[in-house]
Amino acid sequence: MDLERLRELFSYDPASGLLTRRVTRNARNAKSGDVAGTVDSGGYLQVRVDGKLVFVHQVAFLMYHEWLPDEIDHHNRKRQDNWISNLRPATRVQNNGNRSMNSNNTSGYKGVTQQSKNRWRAQITIGGQVTYLGSFASPEAAYVRYCEAAKAHFGEYAAL
Repeated sequence: MDLERLRELFSYDPASGLLTRRVTRNARNAKSGDVAGTVDSGGYLQVRVDGKLVFVHQVAFLMYHEWLPDEIDHHNRKRQDNWISNLRPATRVQNNGNRSMNSNNTSGYKGVTQQSKNRWRAQITIGGQVTYLGSFASPEAAYVRYCEAAKAHFGEYAAL
């Protein structure tokens, strides 16, 4: 992405995270002064720049910092919150460490699954590898172990 071109097309408010159009793209739905971006199937805002779809969080980060990391993490895990203090550079492992609990989770705790009627399994995925953390008598105990491992490996990127 070309920073000068982005600045011609948009203005970015770091406090609100809103990307606003500076120029009218077409008279029907992309006018100067409009907030730019549409939600893609993954829940991220995207915008078209010279015919190419790009993520709004990447545009925002580049316009504010004047450089673009390989990955950008949404600290609060909300994919449409593009205020600058919510965006931080990350590695792939760090970004994956800041994931929300899977929607099909039945234990109510991230990293915890029911192993048998009275046992709960804790596990963590790091770099695509699943690591077994132990078997516990309660989901709460399993979650404590998961949190310890997540903090040790992901640090401030651990989503608990």
